[in-house]
Amino acid sequence: EFEREREQEAAALRERMRVRSTVSASPAVPQQRREFDEHLSARYWTQGWESLRAARLLLNGSMWAHCVWNAHQTVELMVKSLMLRTCGIAEDEQKGPGAHDLVLHFRRILGQDATWPVDCDELTALSKAYIQARYPEKGEQLAPCERFHEEDARQAVAVADLVADWAIRTYELDTPASMNRKPRLDEQEEEPFQGV
Repeated sequence: EFEREREQEAAALRERMRVRSTVSASPAVPQQRREFDEHLSARYWTQGWESLRAARLLLNGSMWAHCVWNAHQTVELMVKSLMLRTCGIAEDEQKGPGAHDLVLHFRRILGQDATWPVDCDELTALSKAYIQARYPEKGEQLAPCERFHEEDARQAVAVADLVADWAIRTYELDTPASMNRKPRLDEQEEEPFQGV
């Protein structure tokens, strides 16, 4: 009985791994070489935390569009850091149209049916905001700094915070020392930053 249960569990694990390895792999596109790099991953991780810190400062400074952009950067850098450690990262996930698609990155690292730390719709909205927060669009009457509001910025930081907390818990990673340092006077943070 024990052996049969063990074999069933092993078969289920093999099936999950097979599904995970095929998620977001298009049959029309040949498989690309996936890069694994712990040192680069560590730098992405640190930069992700710095982007979260910047997003929080920009939120406090009422710079909504820049806050949203940095919140996206936070999530993208942290997820790519995890990809470099776990499933690898392909060139088209670094450059090109899919490079900033947070849903695509989460599907790659977690699989389609896994429990994600945030709602897929929130990741989609943050991915769309990535460009909208930086560049005025042709025919658009408002500049990004006029288009985004406090609620947009608060939501973006909340998503980034959830992803950061999830990544720390799930992958047992540390918060970089830069997150615990005292802010410089020219950063004009409203209250001292206490870390995550």
